Amino acid sequence: MTCYQRRLTEAPTPPAPFSKLWDAVNKYGTRECRLFRGEHIRRHFPIERELLSAYLSTCRNSGYQRANSQLREYSRALAVTEYRFSATMDDEDIRQLSDQFARKCERAYSKRAIRGDFDGAIEAAKIEVEAQGIEWPADVKQGDSPETARGKQAAAAARAQTPTWWRRKLRVVCGRKVEAVLRDSGAVCSRRAPYLSDWAHRRWLCSQTRNAGLLANLDAVNQDGDIVPLEQCVEASVSNPVNRRHELMTRIGGWEALANAMDLKGLFLTLTCPSAYHAILSQSGQVNPNYNGSTPAEAQQYLCGVWARIRAAWKRAGIKSFGLRVCEPHHDGTPHFHFVLFFSPEHIEPAWEIFQKHALTEDGNEHGAHKHRAVRVDADPTKGSATGYIAKYISKNIDGYGFSTDELGDESGIPPDQNAGRIRAWASLWGIRQFQQIGSCSVTVWRELRKLSEPLDGVDQALAEQLRSAADHGHWAEFVELMGGEHGPFASRNQQAMRALLFIKEKPGQYGEDITHIVGVALRQAAREIAIRTRFTEWMIVPRGAQPCALNLAERSPPPWTCVNNCTPSETSTRQ
Repeated sequence: MTCYQRRLTEAPTPPAPFSKLWDAVNKYGTRECRLFRGEHIRRHFPIERELLSAYLSTCRNSGYQRANSQLREYSRALAVTEYRFSATMDDEDIRQLSDQFARKCERAYSKRAIRGDFDGAIEAAKIEVEAQGIEWPADVKQGDSPETARGKQAAAAARAQTPTWWRRKLRVVCGRKVEAVLRDSGAVCSRRAPYLSDWAHRRWLCSQTRNAGLLANLDAVNQDGDIVPLEQCVEASVSNPVNRRHELMTRIGGWEALANAMDLKGLFLTLTCPSAYHAILSQSGQVNPNYNGSTPAEAQQYLCGVWARIRAAWKRAGIKSFGLRVCEPHHDGTPHFHFVLFFSPEHIEPAWEIFQKHALTEDGNEHGAHKHRAVRVDADPTKGSATGYIAKYISKNIDGYGFSTDELGDESGIPPDQNAGRIRAWASLWGIRQFQQIGSCSVTVWRELRKLSEPLDGVDQALAEQLRSAADHGHWAEFVELMGGEHGPFASRNQQAMRALLFIKEKPGQYGEDITHIVGVALRQAAREIAIRTRFTEWMIVPRGAQPCALNLAERSPPPWTCVNNCTPSETSTRQ
């Protein structure tokens, strides 16, 4: 018996904390209805209050028969493994269930693999995975050779037999199942819980605490015996919200300075989903009668599709731009996009016409579509800078820095730091990328060069040192100019002066796949590339307080050059 099943057996009927809600609900329907309600709501007791509130609201508006049907639909949507478990189970239950699924896949795979039936073994494991609503993790492409495809299938089968892989997948599946039901029931809105449910927010906070506890018990150690607490490594990276905000503001400030020097014009654009993608009406807080049942992840797919068509149309029309896209949620969790983009002046109007056309392709004649679905604001230096405009959205979606509740002007009405935490939890739950650079130069190269604090030795190209110096001093505008050359900020990746340098590790990964690792950058020349290493230390993660064996890496030669990086070994920087 799992923890979930044990707590289900021990759960009181009706639970005391919500006795008033139970009393109100039990005024409706027959004795059989009361038994039905008790069975289904008790099965999903972590969200008992939300289910009771939704049931009561439906009873009052549409009658108890409709409320019973709706509760049955919710219970079916929350089911995991044919009603035996609820998606509201806690992490301990997910761990136990992951072990069961991994063993089940292992038995199904081994039963056929032992007879030499590789294809049958793969199919058996695939059936077990997809039965739980999880996509089979083999990314087999049309152009893959039979050997490559077989390797990908084998790696997918290895994943399906690993409890840790199941654990990650079940956390996502369960979280999204519950959140979709709560969003449909009206529990996610500015009047109740903005952006995501309180259940999902508590779950995210627990995961943050769990991860912090894990980091606090791990160290990173290198071949020289240096030991660094792992939480310090995280704090120094862009995983730290403060560092992420600083980097984004540096980049947008550099773009604006570059745009001013080139006489480019800034344009602020907003792209919003049709009303059918919104679960809750913003004014009344009632369930949207035209709601199509889409989740925030599906709404994000819609927005990305529209944006892809806009960019394709711009490319065909010869319109180039660069800037930043911010994705944030409406009060009910439906995403929308904000852009700050820079164009040549003659491209402003054609770009807007294309943007508006594609934004209004679906349900473009609905009420308010022309006002809300595609919004344009022209940058006006007399009213403020582009950096100042986008700073609000960057801060609001990362840590709420620099705003009070009133200044933020947010519909949630909660403090900015807590508001930002809920937005980050929302993005984590639905797998939504909050910030995306549009065009311009590689930020990966920028980050790699910032690892080099000393001038480059042994490189005969002054451009390499100029790029390193610009990155080291945080001069994004200068870095973009140098990277783009004659093409400037509009340079494509193949036109940029540098690219990230990759190599394939000698030892395959846990699932038998090749592991590609960044070791530096490559400076492009007419007939060759000059490789510059930015990473000279190899690290391993060990439990804190352990005495790890010294990594025997000091005498090893630099990582082998492969077809992945296609660089000339003789030009490799060998700084140690």
